[in-house]
Amino acid sequence: MAKYLRDISIWVSAEEKNATNLALETNFLEVLYLDCLPKVETGGIAKVVIRPRRTVVDEALKLMINPNVIHFSKEFDFEKYDGGEKQARKRMALDFLQSSLMEVAQLKMWNCNPFLKAYDAVLARNLVNERPWGKPVMGPKRIKAQPWCNYDSDKAEIYVAFFKGTKLFGKVWLADVQPGDVWINEAVGKLEWESEEYVKLTSRDGLSSWCCKAPV
Repeated sequence: MAKYLRDISIWVSAEEKNATNLALETNFLEVLYLDCLPKVETGGIAKVVIRPRRTVVDEALKLMINPNVIHFSKEFDFEKYDGGEKQARKRMALDFLQSSLMEVAQLKMWNCNPFLKAYDAVLARNLVNERPWGKPVMGPKRIKAQPWCNYDSDKAEIYVAFFKGTKLFGKVWLADVQPGDVWINEAVGKLEWESEEYVKLTSRDGLSSWCCKAPV
């Protein structure tokens, strides 16, 4: 039985006809929010799935548990979301996620403070999810290379970050990954040094690879 909340997800039902790609565009936000979320004791709930709906008809079906996953339905204005600019859509998605989680926390009598801290931390980062996306690899000249990603709502920019000791001295762009095309976890596979200057990142399926030169 899970002691802490480990995962959150925004999932759009097929019943919401002509709905936006909200689920794809909020993957970055789910990861960012979880990065910022302190431990939340849930008494057995490992995941919360937020289900945006145009209308919630039956209040009795608003919150369902199956068996250690909560499914929570909440009204969402898809048309307003679709009509907004990128940053406005990101903020609208964050506020929807936050209000849903706070409502779940109150219904289940969880501590709300971790969710408040996570929300403030996401805003402090301006909804930018830039982070390491793999382990560092030591090169011949004692330079470490590490996959790095700026994960956004419409794409993920994959870089290689280079370190001397613990000091970051450069990042080199490798590729842009589109949601629904090649997911980041599939694209960021094996990173290796090809020579004293060049590194290569190979996708997990081995079908794609990208090379770059260390900025030394």
